[in-house]
Amino acid sequence: MPTEDNRTSFHAQIWGWSLDQGPPEVPGDNQFAPSPTPTVHLDSASTHVVPPQTLDLSTGVITPTANLNLIDAKWNGGQSAWHIGSSVLEVKGITPVPLTITFEAKAVSHSAHLTVTTWPWSMKEGRAAWAESIKIHTNTFRTYTVVVPATAWAAGFPFVALREDHDGGSKIVVRSITASTEKVDVQIGYYWTQIKPGYLDPGASYDREVSITTGTTTSVSTTDTFGVTIGAEVGGDYKALEAKLSATFSYEHSSTHTISVSKETSTTETVTVAASKHPRTFQAWQLCMVFTDSFGQNLTQNLPSSMAPIEVRTFEAKHDATKPTMATTE
Repeated sequence: MPTEDNRTSFHAQIWGWSLDQGPPEVPGDNQFAPSPTPTVHLDSASTHVVPPQTLDLSTGVITPTANLNLIDAKWNGGQSAWHIGSSVLEVKGITPVPLTITFEAKAVSHSAHLTVTTWPWSMKEGRAAWAESIKIHTNTFRTYTVVVPATAWAAGFPFVALREDHDGGSKIVVRSITASTEKVDVQIGYYWTQIKPGYLDPGASYDREVSITTGTTTSVSTTDTFGVTIGAEVGGDYKALEAKLSATFSYEHSSTHTISVSKETSTTETVTVAASKHPRTFQAWQLCMVFTDSFGQNLTQNLPSSMAPIEVRTFEAKHDATKPTMATTE
């Protein structure tokens, strides 16, 4: 009866994680395990395009947060807040996702309306593409929330226009502005993809270079969409994307994860299988990492052998097996 001859253990440290599940064994004489293998879940984390943050407007100096800054408002020392008037909230790094904005505001005397609009204005129609008004009806500070829909944003205009609509001559002052996007869940896993199957007659060996792909195997457009979804700048190299992924998984965990993302590259690897007096079936495998966001979008990264060596699994038949009709070692 044919027997397996190489149950091989596997262990690798990739980007701060320990991986222990190697590729499958060759199932039998002249038989091959399916490729790619099912994904092994490794870890989960969550991130925001705009992380939750509050812009403090209770002093005469506005200190911008990572993503927020208020422009063209006027300081009202008597109220320890800024008079909104006609001003602009700059939202850095915004992408087409819903943004929740909370204003801690009050009307100085009579009620008034705070109108929130996105830029740019439609010069043809004389109006903004989206707008919502909030009635500020009290002279004590309260919180008022507005959700700017994803459809309201225009590329290259990461701003919200704030306008005070007077009602009885009142003024609106704002003590703080809080903004954030919903969480986006991200999972990381790994799988194996076959780079070379083969069959060797008794006494034959295999020692050849085979072509493989390393780097991001998802399309550029899919990779950019994935980056936008998690709040990373896209275009050019993938430094911002790998920094965002590294920060996302390191932030919620006690260990540091340094993730590398590179563009697709074709290269070669040498696959070696020793000769035996019995027929041998072999499969060579490459390790691949995959990220999946909560919208089902994937980002795959095929690892080079410098990070995870090519794994070879063999099956040796202890009898004179019949050579397959299709040459799989060429």
